[in-house]
Amino acid sequence: WRPITMRPTPNSTGLAADRPIAVIGATVVPLTDGPTTQARDAKRLLNHTVLIRSGRIVAVGPSDSVAAPQGALQIDGRGRYVIPGLVDAHIHLLGLESSADLPLYLINGVTTVRNMYGEAYHLRWRHEVATGSRLGPTLFTTSAFADGVTSVDQARAFVHRARADGYDAVKVHLTLAPAIYDALIESARRERIPVVGHAPRRPGGIAVAVRAGQRTIEHAESIMQAEGDEQEPDAADITRIAALLRGSGICVTPTLVTFDHIIRMTEQYPTLHDLLAQPEMLYVRADLRAAWAPSDNEYVTRWNGNESELPAALAKFRRQASWMRRLVRALAASEVPLLAETDASVAAVVPGFSSHEELRLLVDAGLSPYAVLRAATTNAASCLSQPRDFGIAAPGARADLLMLDQDPLMDIRATEHPAGVVTRGHWLPSDSLHRLIKR
Repeated sequence: WRPITMRPTPNSTGLAADRPIAVIGATVVPLTDGPTTQARDAKRLLNHTVLIRSGRIVAVGPSDSVAAPQGALQIDGRGRYVIPGLVDAHIHLLGLESSADLPLYLINGVTTVRNMYGEAYHLRWRHEVATGSRLGPTLFTTSAFADGVTSVDQARAFVHRARADGYDAVKVHLTLAPAIYDALIESARRERIPVVGHAPRRPGGIAVAVRAGQRTIEHAESIMQAEGDEQEPDAADITRIAALLRGSGICVTPTLVTFDHIIRMTEQYPTLHDLLAQPEMLYVRADLRAAWAPSDNEYVTRWNGNESELPAALAKFRRQASWMRRLVRALAASEVPLLAETDASVAAVVPGFSSHEELRLLVDAGLSPYAVLRAATTNAASCLSQPRDFGIAAPGARADLLMLDQDPLMDIRATEHPAGVVTRGHWLPSDSLHRLIKR
């Protein structure tokens, strides 16, 4: 994954020009402990100052030993907690109108996103965010889906074009024929670009992805489809799957929130009364709200005229969700890296706000708040091959930070209302975040 560094430049985003920042007196949660650390043992740096210059953290130390340089913006962190900015590792920016989604991530403390279906304009936005001319989270983007690849030669050409165009990874969606998948993997290895995507279906299943070195498997649902009985998922499969993925180097994105929304849409058929009445829906752009409306929503229209099938379908979805939660617990226990992500823009999943839903669902599945925060920060940076560049609050890392009023290691819901966000070294206090919402 290619590093993207910020060069301080004049910009039209409303962010202040480059200026040193000192966050003084905060409790810093650097998230640099090991993956099995418990919340009670996790490092908390009391009464510390975080010094930021030129978009990078340059010092984290006791407040009586780290002095703010002359002219620095001084932020009072006393009584508050500072953690790394959150990552949503699987989103969709659908169409040019989706540029309006980018600030929604920032107001929720999501300072890095990975877009999973790339177009040329995403490459342009990535550059504009990196150089300060567009307000938004740091953007990674895959290629378009490799679904249309039907020959070995096409596979090689697809990978070469993705690399030449500058995408960060090649995206596998539908299961490809074995020879085509192998050619895609071999070409990607030669071109030095990762392959990410859904679990290959049977007969090979996820063992194919493990042997190939696929970088991520997207969605617990795709693992279930590849390895189990969708009608009656068997808990006995979970131990085998966790053992297969343990130590493989593959990162897994569970996407519990999207499946939760599918269940809720089925429960609320045909009006989606509660889901579409959530306060955050007010900030969703009009074209996306229209796509989610019952008249056009595929998760509603599929049942039109088939209402008698709803009870059985809902019971099946609930069985599947329970299986996915058990899978997530087993993967975490096997130290398989999990990434927090939401599939935002799909299934009435609101960009930015849905990250907090996913964090809550991961805790509900049995992960500790510390493990969940790692999934939303450190694990993502490591999986994107930038373990020291972001996802931690430590010297040398990009200055992407959240300031919180409560300890997120005690209650993951503390991340939901940031007192302020630092994005690429620029400070956005809560009132600025609220103004972004009003836009």
